[in-house]
Amino acid sequence: MLRATLAALPFDRLIDFLGASAWESLCTAYLTLEQGFVPTGLSTGMTLPTFDIVGRRVPDGLHLFAQCKKNSGSVSIDDGFAAAVSAHDGPYKAFYFAYGGCHGDVPPDTEVIGRAEILLWAQTERGAMYRRFLLGQ
Repeated sequence: MLRATLAALPFDRLIDFLGASAWESLCTAYLTLEQGFVPTGLSTGMTLPTFDIVGRRVPDGLHLFAQCKKNSGSVSIDDGFAAAVSAHDGPYKAFYFAYGGCHGDVPPDTEVIGRAEILLWAQTERGAMYRRFLLGQ
């Protein structure tokens, strides 16, 4: 019954309903489908204080780092995140998945993705595939 209720929700309302852990899962799916993300041994969320998602990109091995925030309002990028990505030795791409958006300075090589961007992504071929998978279709 719960599954049917959630499946009946429009995608925007469904992601509003998701909690912080489910948001991290959605962000991991985005990185996997759009960036060729491969996790490198750390669980998503709560493993490191600065990053929720750590891995590499296929096929070039570029380091990928991400932080996920499920706040409904705009947030600023954590100082620790900014310091960690700027101190990283070697090439990388960082993502700040701020559900309610982001304000303030954004470190170089960091892409901010929020609710609006995920809703646009959900309209793409890969995003639509993820929506189907999320709903078990």
